Amino acid sequence: MAKKNKVVFDSLVTRDKNIIELIEKVGVITREQVQRVLFKNVHQNIPMRRLSYLSENKLIKRAYYQIEEHKNVYVYYLGKKPSKRNIRHEITVTEFITNVMAITDVLEVNTHYVLGDVIADGYIKYRDSDGKIRRLLLEVQLSNKVGDCINKYNDIKRIILDNRPDWQTIPRLIVITDLEHNNEQLKHMKVRYDTTDMENLRELLF
Repeated sequence: MAKKNKVVFDSLVTRDKNIIELIEKVGVITREQVQRVLFKNVHQNIPMRRLSYLSENKLIKRAYYQIEEHKNVYVYYLGKKPSKRNIRHEITVTEFITNVMAITDVLEVNTHYVLGDVIADGYIKYRDSDGKIRRLLLEVQLSNKVGDCINKYNDIKRIILDNRPDWQTIPRLIVITDLEHNNEQLKHMKVRYDTTDMENLRELLF
């Protein structure tokens, strides 16, 4: 971070620092997703102003993308500019993560999570309503067959024993997809499916 930007960062209020930290966790994010986590029950102009301020002071970056048909929005990020080809996939990952953050106590979040020779789209460690620690791995599949993203977990039991022996249980795998008729399962891992509307998250998490 440049000296000037560091001075600006040090002078930020907590909520602005929280925005930057959230972007660091998820990689890319929209105003709506920021609001879901950090600005609940306020007018959208408030997070919009904070994001504009951070962008104008070069503490975050933004670019205009079409993430759905007839829907163009600013996407905020920190590092390399996201590619137009992958932006819908990346924003869908963030959509899932921010929805989970909005309904439960999230303890750890990673995108592009490396577990042995498997790279998951996301990893979340969270606490359920009974205080129990749970883990999930996320795959977003917007094209091709669902099997293309779950077959890499066929040897998940060995992978976890080799790489995360501290995990007491095997995490569930949640697949978010726009493809129909998904019922493929794995021998050693519970697989749950939802659509890109993500209307069943509570059932998937708990």
